[in-house]
Amino acid sequence: MNNNDHVSDEDRKLFRQTIDGIDPRGYEAPRPLSPEQQRAQGTDEEPYLSNAELLLNNIPHDQWVGRDCVLHFSRTGVNHRQLNRLKMGKVRPQIRIDLHGMTTIEAQSMAHSCLEQAKTQGVQCVLIIHGKGSHNQNDPPKIKNLLNQWLPSREDVLAFHQSCPRDGGSGALYVLLSNKS
Repeated sequence: MNNNDHVSDEDRKLFRQTIDGIDPRGYEAPRPLSPEQQRAQGTDEEPYLSNAELLLNNIPHDQWVGRDCVLHFSRTGVNHRQLNRLKMGKVRPQIRIDLHGMTTIEAQSMAHSCLEQAKTQGVQCVLIIHGKGSHNQNDPPKIKNLLNQWLPSREDVLAFHQSCPRDGGSGALYVLLSNKS
């Protein structure tokens, strides 16, 4: 123990273990995908619908995100100013989709259709309302976890971030789309 403070070496070690993998901005850092997840998220062509359950089944229990976890993702090269505008809700969604009450397969299919429609219409931002999960506090939010695993596999998704409270907070995502066809 250092004489300059009151924290034991054991507490320091525990702290380091606890924060390992957390991004310095306060978000959970992305974790590497398992080989099964990499295969499952590799395509949006048929049979992409079966990917929903495969993606979820291959998330290690300790890597599921919770109801209040802030989801975010961005591709390398996306403008930081644009990301900040997205985060602050200043890039207004032109399409909104609500996935409440759907199975994971239905939700993925609906989200896929919505993103395809947005792409053909040249839409820049979509709001996906996924909800906060089951009312049972012991069950993780399946659709939220599915989107967190699946959306980064889509080349047209440049970034996503948890929405502002007015648009659903931790129960919704702003999705920034590429304007390239």
